[in-house]
Amino acid sequence: MIILLKLACLSIWFIILVAALQAGRLRPVRPTRQVIISLTDSESAEKKTRQALRKLHPDDRLVLQIPAYPQASPALHLIADRLCLSNPSILIFITQPGT
Repeated sequence: MIILLKLACLSIWFIILVAALQAGRLRPVRPTRQVIISLTDSESAEKKTRQALRKLHPDDRLVLQIPAYPQASPALHLIADRLCLSNPSILIFITQPGT
């Protein structure tokens, strides 16, 4: 009886080990293409991003490139933040004056 119990525990342990090894394998990642839009004007920013969102493919990622606060208006940053809340796949890249 004890031998059967040990055999059952060993088989359960082996099944868990095989499942953990298969789950730890790296799966191939689909390549994504980054679509970068440079925004400088707060009046046309939302229109440009909406147009770009309509043209994106499923594997594309939208990146909004906006200047830092002294060069850009706070409204531009507010628009970018609001767009990120509505679509979390959008990335914001804030550029510094020297870059």
